[in-house]
Amino acid sequence: MPTLATKSLLRSSDPLLEWIRRMTPQSKQILGASLLEIQRRKEFETQRTWTPTKPPHNDQLGFFECGVKEHAAFGGNRSGKTLVGLMKAIFLSIGEHPTLSKRFPPPVYGRIISTSWEQGIQAVILKQLFRICRRDQLKGRSWDTAYSERHHALSFENGSEIRFFSSEQTRSAFGGDKIHWFMADEHMPYDIYLENYMRLTDFDGIAWLTMSPELGLTWEYDKILNRAKDNPDKVKYWFFSTYDNPYLSQEVVKDIETVIGNDTARREAKLYGRFVSLAGLVYPMFNNNLNVREVTNVPASWPRVFAINPHKRQPTTYNAGAWSPDKELVIYQEGSFEPSQGGVPQLAAKIRAEFAGQKIWLWLGDEAEGGEGLNIFGERSVIEQLKRAGLPIYGTNQASDKTVDSGVWKVKEYLMLDPISKKPRLTISKSCPNTIREFNAWQYRKVTTVDEELGREKYQQVNKEYLDNVRYIVMAESMVATGNKLNYKGVQAYGN
Repeated sequence: MPTLATKSLLRSSDPLLEWIRRMTPQSKQILGASLLEIQRRKEFETQRTWTPTKPPHNDQLGFFECGVKEHAAFGGNRSGKTLVGLMKAIFLSIGEHPTLSKRFPPPVYGRIISTSWEQGIQAVILKQLFRICRRDQLKGRSWDTAYSERHHALSFENGSEIRFFSSEQTRSAFGGDKIHWFMADEHMPYDIYLENYMRLTDFDGIAWLTMSPELGLTWEYDKILNRAKDNPDKVKYWFFSTYDNPYLSQEVVKDIETVIGNDTARREAKLYGRFVSLAGLVYPMFNNNLNVREVTNVPASWPRVFAINPHKRQPTTYNAGAWSPDKELVIYQEGSFEPSQGGVPQLAAKIRAEFAGQKIWLWLGDEAEGGEGLNIFGERSVIEQLKRAGLPIYGTNQASDKTVDSGVWKVKEYLMLDPISKKPRLTISKSCPNTIREFNAWQYRKVTTVDEELGREKYQQVNKEYLDNVRYIVMAESMVATGNKLNYKGVQAYGN
């Protein structure tokens, strides 16, 4: 009896049907199993059939075969940059790389570093590797036996190993190991890159980067692109365009264009992989006709998040937002508190009065805390005082500027039209005029140096008090989705 895998073939060709009818039952079983395996390999173990693209398409082949010390693929969304970087890692690990395996025979030890563990390593890197890798080359001939969640490592039958890291980790986490190669997927702080680079010394290893330069003229522009002009034997780079990926349909490309919008700098980075000096408005895609609406009633079932930006010598601002079941966010309330109005007890009383009757699901606050409820000056923090006044506010951690950039770009994505619903995911109530004003006014600082510029150096420090609150609320989406509002370490990850 023909298997399900053969039935589509049986309907399409009478001679083929007659040939299969004459087969023995055992032969039919073998044919069915073979067809199922072919279908599986179309979806998994794609390493077997992968062919790198060549000019006039994106030059994946040139990047794949490159062996200079540092090389980079600066690419648009879905341009194939991350895929070719991962294929390079796999072929090096199994000892079948056409130009590098003689130089680095197995066992080979490497690293892959991405921007974050959840959004980078788990959501992108590991999912792609799961589809790419041949199981017979993995340790134990299975993904389950080859990948260790505890050690964040993927092991191969020949002894090679790939370890996975997030650039959110401290610099000390990257020390120790001697490695043959590492792959940096998307922008990371230069000190993290340099720490990994130092691990290449013993094997005279190589490093490659795959990234969309969304954050302006970061260190990669100076240390990779500019340095390559004078050191072509040590540094090399490619630009990959979304439009030059032959495997993307026109419909997919149009969807990508819709999500990116008309922001010129954003289009250059996310479609062509080009570096652009960030200038002008931080949120040029904010549209008063699309992102502002009348909000008369927020359903009680929608989780509400409150965020406050306390100051001692200037007005303290706060906002509240609510999440719909479709993960759309509406900022429905704003407020401020002048220093002349009193201290923290008066601030707490004002907040309680304005939010009386509302069930706030999560309270967030921005303050540089020094531990044990004290601020960095050793004084009792405003957040701690608000807690004692009955408002269960969690701090948002001022320890890292990386979270500012990630938060800003996430807000940008929420402001854009969703390609399916044709609506933005973030809207502001007309009852929040100051928040709307800041969306229309906040600008990038004028770039004065071509170097690694962290978030607080890139943005103007005016016209953003309410926008900081919006950013905290947007970044709390994953907590709302998982219902995990009491994980203090999780809260700390959401920006400063």
